[in-house]
Amino acid sequence: MQARVFRKDGFVRIEVTGPADLEGLLRMIRTLGTQTQSHGDTLMLVNLQGLGRRSQFHRPLFIGEHVAQYFAHLTRLASVVQVGKITRTSEKVARAQGLQLSVFDSERDAMAWLLAPEPHTSPAIPP
Repeated sequence: MQARVFRKDGFVRIEVTGPADLEGLLRMIRTLGTQTQSHGDTLMLVNLQGLGRRSQFHRPLFIGEHVAQYFAHLTRLASVVQVGKITRTSEKVARAQGLQLSVFDSERDAMAWLLAPEPHTSPAIPP
């Protein structure tokens, strides 16, 4: 799994590609959390659409908790996943811990939400 970091127009964009495993994903979350906090980033888009199709994470609650812990400094975090892969589990967990995380299957929609002017509302999470 590889992550490429791009900083532009007031936000950071992370592009993640390749095969992934849970341990590697958690390590990447910790590393990016430290880096984005040290750079003073507050808005982040993570595009996960380039992960291998076999990348399945069976512990979305744990992932959501990890994301909330390491990205607590962010004002908003948009995650983009492959079409049909949205479960909203990690999103619900992260939001319950105070992180404004929303998951999308379109980078265009994710950027629109991420860069929307205040006051900001998160898209509703279906039950």
